[in-house]
Amino acid sequence: MAASCSTGCLRTVMPGMRLLSVMATLLFEGASASRLRAASTTSYVYTHHGQDWNSGVCGSRSRQSPIDLPGSLQGTPDGTLSYMYEPVTSPFDIVNTGHTYSADLGGYGYGGVTYEDAWYNLMNINVHVESEHTWGGQHTPLELHLVHKRYDSEALLVVAVPFKCLTPPAQGNSTGATSAFTVPPPGDAGFNQALQVFLKAAPPAADTQIKAAVAEGDALDLNTLLADGLFYEYAGSMTAPPCAEIVTWFVRQEPLTASDAQVKGLHDGIYAMTANAGNFRSVMPMNGRSLGIRKAVKEDPPPNEHEVEAPMGQATNAAATVNMAKEAFDMAKATSSYVSSLDHRLRTAAEAQAKYWVEAGPLPK
Repeated sequence: MAASCSTGCLRTVMPGMRLLSVMATLLFEGASASRLRAASTTSYVYTHHGQDWNSGVCGSRSRQSPIDLPGSLQGTPDGTLSYMYEPVTSPFDIVNTGHTYSADLGGYGYGGVTYEDAWYNLMNINVHVESEHTWGGQHTPLELHLVHKRYDSEALLVVAVPFKCLTPPAQGNSTGATSAFTVPPPGDAGFNQALQVFLKAAPPAADTQIKAAVAEGDALDLNTLLADGLFYEYAGSMTAPPCAEIVTWFVRQEPLTASDAQVKGLHDGIYAMTANAGNFRSVMPMNGRSLGIRKAVKEDPPPNEHEVEAPMGQATNAAATVNMAKEAFDMAKATSSYVSSLDHRLRTAAEAQAKYWVEAGPLPK
């Protein structure tokens, strides 16, 4: 069995109860990923970049995200952010939620980060155009969010990685949703191998998904997104409804580089799916929160502390355990897809109804 540092329990071949513990952990991660994906289908738009959202705690200004960060590093690191990701060598889903492109990695044991002696599993990666965070009031053209979930609670930890390019596109989708997609050439200046996983084929249409093309010889290495980075740390929230204030943020201080074609490919797709608004929320007030600095360090997590203990007396047949976990995970994914489809149909019906009343004009008196 392949090594995995995201569970701490795939380092050797394990029978019986040990395997059941692993599968329980992965199934728990998969179910959590489905809940996060279902939450992302909530109906909202970016026309006003979140200033009009009133669901959940979006109206709070206690510890909301994103925020404006210093344009240059203030101070020296006061701690480390420990991370470890396994090479992604099997195809995975990239979903167009109607709000973003989301790489679905929850439940596969691809790694994560250690923060305050607790393990956070990688769940998904989301694309934002323009960046949600700003630096001295300035956006970068692109920001990736690596969303992680604490192994024993609903707490989230998001690593935000901004990108820059030589010639950033102007805000808005000037080419339109029907422009032909071209795979960005690897030889272009600034080309980023990790970002290319979203661009090896035309991104999915609204409320659909595609399989990301990865393989043994062409693995996705997420470690490169954190390597040698200094990160701002602050307590914040989800940046989309319900805006739950359960997130610890780590925002890379220096942007990574991507090619012009890579940024434009994601830029045009995001603007097309968001009615030419982009999918970034307005920055929120700091409200007295502290801002820390941590240095990213690649290292193994503390062993075993995040495993789910298997209940005593349960069947430990390895094949049966794997099959049951796979069936449950597939069911969770199917449920998430149905919720996404239902949301799309409801939004379409609401838009059609609004259009009807506009064209029909006022009712006769």
